[in-house]
Amino acid sequence: SMDESSVSSLLTPLLTPSNVDPDIIEYLSSMLADLPISELQSKSEVNETVQPFLESSDVDSSTITSVVLAIVNACGGDTTKEPNYGESMQQKNELRKLHSG
Repeated sequence: SMDESSVSSLLTPLLTPSNVDPDIIEYLSSMLADLPISELQSKSEVNETVQPFLESSDVDSSTITSVVLAIVNACGGDTTKEPNYGESMQQKNELRKLHSG
């Protein structure tokens, strides 16, 4: 997993412009540091962890996205697409084609 100080050094420059309380950044950093690396490599997992806190601190969604991507990147995850997300979209589209005939 990542240690708390490296998470914090990722989050601080991204969140300071939004005036996020340093205590919140610290709390989030320790939460994220406790997660297994496999979860930190997943955009949806990281997003579910940070979003409620950041939204309650009035952080806008593009900043939240930057935070998520920074963490996933730092952990060697894939920031280009969600696992299986593209596939399921494709399957839905193909099903729709079949139904519309």
